[in-house]
Amino acid sequence: VGTIWNDMIVVDMGEADETGVDLLLMSLDEWDAYVSDADAVVDGYSVNGITGWRLPTHEEATLLRNRFCGNNLWELNELIEEYNQENNLEGNDALWGLADGDDERYLCLKNGEYYSFRFVAGTKISEAGEKRSYYVRLVKSYRYVPE
Repeated sequence: VGTIWNDMIVVDMGEADETGVDLLLMSLDEWDAYVSDADAVVDGYSVNGITGWRLPTHEEATLLRNRFCGNNLWELNELIEEYNQENNLEGNDALWGLADGDDERYLCLKNGEYYSFRFVAGTKISEAGEKRSYYVRLVKSYRYVPE
């Protein structure tokens, strides 16, 4: 958890059993989109052949916010910067760290409605508006089965 694996961020890991382990992954890629464009971001997104990405649920947004705030956010952003350097990504190709500014919010879904959250402990997850843009990081529930 909190590492980059197979070009994705490992957000959460269930209990391993004899067949594998369930992971919650988050995209290294980040978009800036209006609510009206959010579905277009999700369509066709794939990382190393892994498809089926989506916006985080309200519960997953809570997990993301609580897991990656403060020093943990700083450490994850350092890993993303190291990833950029190791893969010679710069300029428009460079990946962004997670934002935690006062007006920097990420989209999530609650009961089919768009909400937004910040990577800051104790902040609210609130309804998203139509007139501003939000950051988008996609998540994927994934069953890892070792070969």
